Amino acid sequence: FEQFASLEFSEFRVNCVEVIGGILAAGSDDGEIGVWDLNARDEIDNVTLREPDEAVIALSIGGNGKWIVSGFSNGLVKGWNIGTAGEAWKIEADEVVKGIAILN
Repeated sequence: FEQFASLEFSEFRVNCVEVIGGILAAGSDDGEIGVWDLNARDEIDNVTLREPDEAVIALSIGGNGKWIVSGFSNGLVKGWNIGTAGEAWKIEADEVVKGIAILN
């Protein structure tokens, strides 16, 4: 494999990565989700998704790269709109979210 870009966004450990339709998302221990456009080979600058002080344990990309669902160490599940870089919805679970899958 040839490396075509270096993806840096967090000084903390990356816990989960997903790639769908040219979009890569990675979640880290500090609650940040970085989002990259692999076709442009660059981070999507206007997108900062964060749940402070909680680790991102799982994530999944849906809607052909238009939204992300993430699960956190505090049991929170959030839906994010990549286009607006905003939280669309959230659900509070009773324990750590260990996995997320989106079925189209």
